[in-house]
Amino acid sequence: MLHGLNNDFLYSALQINVIFSDKIGNQKSPLGTAFFVRNKEEKICLVTNRHMIDLTYKCEAQERKNLEKYSITQIILFGKRKNPQPGLAPIEEQIFLPVPDQKITFPADYNNDVASFNDLQVRRIEGMEAISDFFIPHKFLATENDIDTKLSVCDFVAFPGFPEYHDQKGKRPIFRTGTISSDPRTSYSYRDSVNGDCIAYEAFSIGGSSGSPVFAMQKGFTGMVRIRGSRGVMLIGINGGHINLCDEKGNIKLHSGMSYFYKSSVILEIIDRANGD
Repeated sequence: MLHGLNNDFLYSALQINVIFSDKIGNQKSPLGTAFFVRNKEEKICLVTNRHMIDLTYKCEAQERKNLEKYSITQIILFGKRKNPQPGLAPIEEQIFLPVPDQKITFPADYNNDVASFNDLQVRRIEGMEAISDFFIPHKFLATENDIDTKLSVCDFVAFPGFPEYHDQKGKRPIFRTGTISSDPRTSYSYRDSVNGDCIAYEAFSIGGSSGSPVFAMQKGFTGMVRIRGSRGVMLIGINGGHINLCDEKGNIKLHSGMSYFYKSSVILEIIDRANGD
């Protein structure tokens, strides 16, 4: 199978741990996945889910009130070099402090669970090399037109990330795969929990996979002789979560086998927004 992905794509995934603290030292620290992309101005943007960096996202009024006292005090990123070289320190855990006035950009549609640190500016606590040597180029991000015309139900996708069962010994991300389930030309929704510019896919996303980049695998041949309908690898979105099956009382029974991601057009909206406004 000509899927178009190679080992380098695995290292686009970074583990992100955002530390939230209140004034008396209480902390909350969600774990998930993030990735670097370049915007149209070639600036580096760190992309993840909004729920990873906004504790109050989609919370009820009372819970929101309890969480508003927390603010981001540290961002911990973990990554690996795609090609370790002699004499170069391995990329391990790095701790960052948000700089004053660092802007976090969110989509216009509140239902789109995506966020970006545009033109990321940080103060390193530990001075090491860049956290990643793999950045997803702007040209890899599928536009709204690409999604409408080049993506189809049953297309194969893959998403690297840091679920609980990632490579613990090597501390490396792993790939999961799946297939597009809903019509990508429309937006998928499920009850009140899944809304926005989503696409459903049959894949086992679990905790730690939030924020994983979702790639559509190569389809057909893209060499000198191109078959109609062929296309190369595209970044088509960011993993949002999975759908649970529940009993009549709302208690979770099991993973449905269905997950969903937000379209790459949402990522383009926020990373290419003028001045990150």
